[in-house]
Formats: sequence, structure tokens, C-alpha cells
Amino acid sequence: MDSGEVGTWLGLIIGLGGWLADRLGQADRRWYVWVPGISAVVGLPFVVGFLLIKATMPSLVSYIPAVVFSAMYLGPSLAMIQAMVKLRMRAMGE
Repeated sequence: MDSGEVGTWLGLIIGLGGWLADRLGQADRRWYVWVPGISAVVGLPFVVGFLLIKATMPSLVSYIPAVVFSAMYLGPSLAMIQAMVKLRMRAMGE
């Protein structure tokens, strides 16, 4: 897998977290914090499985959801930063 393909997959995963937070955040803005928190908690058993499983293939299969859930924090986090800073400070917000 080349770097362009990896970037595409990571962008989709990060975008999924942002999209989910945006959809849920329309009713309650606290979802911008809850989505990253929930994804971290859901991903934790997969990280533990990855670290404790001795067989190579099951360990790597457990790593896939761990990476997906651990990357979901970025989209909502960047959206919160952009929403909190003033208009002229957005370039410095990230």
C-alpha cells in the first residue's frame, strides 16, 4: 500500500469521526467531546487484544479496529478548535 492510499484511508476514518460528531452535535454540542471519548473507550479492548494476543494474524486483525477508533478523535477536535477561535485566528488555531 503506497502513501497515497494510506492517506486516503486515514482521511476517511478521521472524516467519519467528524461527520458523526457533526450529525449528533446538531442537537447537542457536547457530542463533539463525547464522540472522541466513546471511540477511545470502544477502541481500548482492541488495543489490549493487539498487545496480548501471541499469534500474529489475530493480533494484527485486532489492531485494525484499534487504529480506526483511535483516529476518530481528530475530526471532532479540529472542528471544535475552529468553532472556538475568532475568525481571524483560525489559521493559528491548529
